[in-house]
Amino acid sequence: MHEVTEPLMTVHEVAKMLSMSAAWVRQHSDGQRQPTIPSLKMGSKSVRFSRPAVVEWLKTLNRTK
Repeated sequence: MHEVTEPLMTVHEVAKMLSMSAAWVRQHSDGQRQPTIPSLKMGSKSVRFSRPAVVEWLKTLNRTK
């Protein structure tokens, strides 16, 4: 688990970081689609992301052989 040392990111910030739509990020953060982006549920509708956790998640997706 990552320690939170910087502000959490919003769906739109993660979407911009990944060059994906906000809808894509939402679907991949709530388990509707795979791979699942690590996220923090904040209340009934809000979700936030730890930048270090997202970066680590991206590393797991690397398809180098």
